[in-house]
Amino acid sequence: MTDQTRDQLVAELADLHRLLGEEFFAARLRPLLETDLTVQQLRALALVQVDRESTPQRLAEARIGVRHIFSRS
Repeated sequence: MTDQTRDQLVAELADLHRLLGEEFFAARLRPLLETDLTVQQLRALALVQVDRESTPQRLAEARIGVRHIFSRS
């Protein structure tokens, strides 16, 4: 294999990798763009998905973006 052939293969692989990433992102992004949920609701949903042992306080923090809103200082 010549250097030129190797360089062409590397360039083709890089292009395919980029296209695959774009297609994957587009496929995953489409449902998100079609949802009627607010950003706060999406954050709470993501927290439940990632951290299945979420407490109500953590969900409230994610939903309204305020930490320790009910805690006593």
